Amino acid sequence: MDLSLSDICFLYSLIRHLKAYSADMEKQITKQRILLRCTLLVIVEVDSCGQGLLDEGAVDI
Repeated sequence: MDLSLSDICFLYSLIRHLKAYSADMEKQITKQRILLRCTLLVIVEVDSCGQGLLDEGAVDI
C-alpha cells in the first residue's frame, strides 16, 4: 500500500488529535473518580453514627 504525503499528514494529524482527546478524557475520568471518592467519604462520615450504609472496603474505586 502506497501512502502519499497527504495521507501521512492526515494520519499524523489524526493520531495527534486522538492523543489529545485521550488525555482530556483521562483528566475528566480522574476528576469524576475524585468527586465520587469525596461523595463516598461524606456518606460514610455522615452514616458513621448509624448502622453504616457502606462497609469500609466494600466499594473499590
